[in-house]
Amino acid sequence: MQSRTSRLTRRTAEELAFGHNGASIRVATSMRGGTIHRLHVSEMGKIGARFPEKAREIVTGSIPAVPEGGIVIVESTAEGASGRFYEMVKRAKDMADARRPLTTRDWRLHFFAWWEAPEYRLDPQGVLVTDADHAYFTDLQARLHITLDERQRAWYAATLGGADFAGERPLMWQEYPSDADEPFRVPREGCYYTAQLSQARQEERIVKSIPVEPGVPVNTFWDIGSNDNTAIWLHQRVGVEERFVGFHKASGEPLAYFVKWLLDRGMIYGRHFLPHDAAAQRQGTAADRNLSVRDMLQELLPGHRFEIVERIAWVLDGIQQTRQALASCWFDEAKCAEGLRDLDNYRKAWDERRGTWRDAPFHGPESDAADAFRQFGQARASGLLSGAGASAARRPRRRRVSPWAV
Repeated sequence: MQSRTSRLTRRTAEELAFGHNGASIRVATSMRGGTIHRLHVSEMGKIGARFPEKAREIVTGSIPAVPEGGIVIVESTAEGASGRFYEMVKRAKDMADARRPLTTRDWRLHFFAWWEAPEYRLDPQGVLVTDADHAYFTDLQARLHITLDERQRAWYAATLGGADFAGERPLMWQEYPSDADEPFRVPREGCYYTAQLSQARQEERIVKSIPVEPGVPVNTFWDIGSNDNTAIWLHQRVGVEERFVGFHKASGEPLAYFVKWLLDRGMIYGRHFLPHDAAAQRQGTAADRNLSVRDMLQELLPGHRFEIVERIAWVLDGIQQTRQALASCWFDEAKCAEGLRDLDNYRKAWDERRGTWRDAPFHGPESDAADAFRQFGQARASGLLSGAGASAARRPRRRRVSPWAV
C-alpha cells in the first residue's frame, strides 16, 4: 500500500504536488499566469493596509486566474473603512441588503457574529456587566432583532474587561464583531488622527446634524487634484467652535463643477483657503491662458476672496497643527460622512523592509480629504483664520441628542 507521502512528486515550502492525480497546493502572493480552481486569500485587510501593491496584484492577477467554475475565499480581520477588503465586503453587503441575485463574478458575504457561536457563554455569577455594556446590548437587540441571554452578556462583558482587551471596545469590535459593519469602525494601525477623532466622538462633537448658522459666512478648505480627487470642506467659526457643515470630493471634474456645487448650496461664503500650489501658473492650453488655479477660480467666482495657505517645510508639522485644531472641531456626521471616513483612515506609509510605519503619509484614497482638512489646521495655526466670520452665537450643550435638535 502506497503512503500519502510517497505520492508527492514535489514538496517544498511553497508547493505540494501530487503524482496520483496531478493536483497541487501552492502558497504565493501572486498566482498570475496560471489556472487555479480553489483560491484562499488570508488577511486581505492587513495586506491592503500595509502592502497596497500586493493587494492590487491579488485583485488583478490572482483572482482572475480562477475560472468561473472555481471558488475564491477571501477572509480577514477588518483594517479600517477603506482598502480592497473593505470594498469587497461593502459591495457584497450592499447586494445582500438589496436582495439582488448574484452572478458568478459577485462576492457572497459570509459573516459570523460572536452571539451566533454557542460556546460564547459564561456563568454570570461574579461577572460585572456595566451600564455601558447594558446600553450596548439594548441597542444591539433593537438593531439586529435578537435576544441576548444572561450567559451571553456575561461572556461578552468578561471578555471585554479581561486582561486581553482591558476594556477597549474597538478591539472587541474588531475581533468579536456583532454585525458586519462593526469591525470597520475600528481605525487602522498607524492612522494620524485616531486619538483626536475618538475624543471628538466621546465628547459628542460629531453629531447627526449641524444647521448652518445664519449670518455667519461659510469658509472653504480645498485640496485640488489634477489627476485625482479634489476635496472641499465647508466650515463656520461660531464662538470658540470650528464647525464643519459639509464636505464634497470628486475626481476628473473641472473647477466649474466645484464652483457650481458651492453655489448650489445657497450659502454666503467668507473666504476660500487654497493649497500653496494653487498660486502657481499652469503650463496649459491657450484656453486657460496659463492661469493659476486661484486665478481661474477668481474668474468663476468674482467678488469672492481666496487665500493661499503657505507651504510648510515638513508635512508632519501640518499634521500636528491639525491634531491640535481638532480639539475645537464639531462635525455634521451626515454631510461630512465621506470626509470623516477619510480622516479616520489617513495613515502613515508602511516600510516593508523594516516592518514598521514610516514618518510620512501614505498617498491613498483618503489623502485628498486629509490634505484639504490640513489646510484648515495650518491656516488656523498661522493666524489666517483671525476674523474669518466668527460669531458669538450660543454654545450648544453637549448631550446625547444633537444640540441643534428641535
